[in-house]
Order: sequence, then structure tokens, then C-alpha cells
Amino acid sequence: RPDSWGMHYRVAQRLNSLSSPTRPEGPYTLRARVLPLDGAARLGIELCEKHLIYPTGCSIGWVNVQGNKPGAWVDVKTSLQGEAIGQWAWYAPRNTVVALSVQSGPHRVLIDDLSLTSAAGHELLENGDFTQGLQRWFYSSDQGHHPWNAQNIGIHLLVEQGYLGAVLWAVFFTMGALRSISQRTARSSAVLGALAGLAVVGATDAVLNGPRIAFAAMLLGLIALHTCRAPLPEGRLQTAGC
Repeated sequence: RPDSWGMHYRVAQRLNSLSSPTRPEGPYTLRARVLPLDGAARLGIELCEKHLIYPTGCSIGWVNVQGNKPGAWVDVKTSLQGEAIGQWAWYAPRNTVVALSVQSGPHRVLIDDLSLTSAAGHELLENGDFTQGLQRWFYSSDQGHHPWNAQNIGIHLLVEQGYLGAVLWAVFFTMGALRSISQRTARSSAVLGALAGLAVVGATDAVLNGPRIAFAAMLLGLIALHTCRAPLPEGRLQTAGC
């Protein structure tokens, strides 16, 4: 259903079979059984390379479900059209996500027996018949995505990387901050201020969920660990390099 901002509420699954260089080729075809609960509905299907809520290329299909007989399930089928999923190397996989949403206003539908197949007939979905409940499926919205965000760098690291990852990141930044404090140079002061800014923003946001920002944070930590050791001349900050 659309939310108050006109965005769509989706049920989605990450496709491991399409997140590798040896993925089955398209075009891709989706089949399903649909039961409209509020009259005719329009069902949208998206197959995208996606990081969090940011797609880089999508194949899209639509299905109009009439629901002429109350309580009757309707078999639907559509081929997804659009941008081809790009090529990438084995060491840099990309997340591929299939998502379904109702695009015809405040209508409700029941969906069962989902199947997404490649041109060669390979099944790409897991638990498409929901016999395992919602295993492998999750919900998302481009606008109402805040319930899925940790909004705290510590909680984010704990959930995404476990206790070991959270402890390693904490030790990494703590060592960098202590080294910057001990150097007492102009550069170490700037680095320490940047680390403090990262900590303040990270207290209310998950700043490491984007690869570019995460890379910048790691680079900042490395700079802090390699701050030059220099004496403090005449009680003033050292501005020259070591």
C-alpha cells in the first residue's frame, strides 16, 4: 500500500543466485497466485541491483488483478522489462533484490505460490510458497525506512558485525583518538576533532551503512593511528610535519 508520501510498501527478497557473476540470464518471469481483498488491484514487481534503498538498475513488471469473483484466487504472470543486470567481478558482488508492492491505492492483496524464473527456467526465489513463513522475506519502504535503521553506530555495528566486529571497531577508533591526544600537533587536533564529530553524529545515526562514508571513517582512523610524533615548541601547536 502507498504511505502518506506516495511511496510504496514492499515485500522483498535478496536473490543470492543473481548476486554472483555466474547468475542465470534473463528475461525473468514472475508467476503468482493473488487474492484481491478490496476489488481490482495493480501489482508491481521490481528486480533491482540495490544497496539499502538505493537502486542502480531495475527490470519492472505490472499485473492488473481484476478480482471478478469474491474470494477467488487469480493466477498471474508477467515478464520483467528494463535495464539488464550489469556484470561485475567475483570479488565485488552486488545485492540483487526482487520486491512486490500494490500500486493502485489503498488496496490489500494476498499473495501465494510466488515463482521467479530465468530464461532457462531456473527458479530464483526461496520460500516462494511461504511454507516457512516469512523466512527469506522482509519489508521495506523508500520513505518509511527508519524502523529498519539502528540510528546508532554502536548498535549498527553490533547487529551487522556481531560482538567481535563492534569491539574491533571500538578499539580501532579508541587507539586512534588516544594517539591523536598524545601527539599535541595541529594535525592531530584536526583528526581528533573529526573523530569527535563522527562519534557525535554516530550517536544518533548509523553512519557506516554507506560504503563511501565507511571508507572515509576507516581512512580517518588510519590517519589518527599514523599521526606524526613531534615535540611541542614553546608551548604552541606544531604546524610543520614530522
